[in-house]
Amino acid sequence: MIRARALVAYIRVFAFADQQGVVEASSEQIAQEFEIGRPSWPQYSALLEEAGLLEVEPLRGGTQRGFRLLPPTDSDIRSVKTTHT
Repeated sequence: MIRARALVAYIRVFAFADQQGVVEASSEQIAQEFEIGRPSWPQYSALLEEAGLLEVEPLRGGTQRGFRLLPPTDSDIRSVKTTHT
């Protein structure tokens, strides 16, 4: 179930992305927009990063992290299926 929710979040977060896929919104902003608990977005983003769909920047100023959405590849999708089944 968490993979399905993470995929939905991946699709919906495109609303926050610029032309290069860069998202500057905070976890709080994303959680509020998606009507999910604030701790859920970091869980989803970690799964998406592991799947190669998200590239997370290092922490900036203590808490906020930017990230970039990446297009899926067949090998990324197979990796997630194998790792989380």
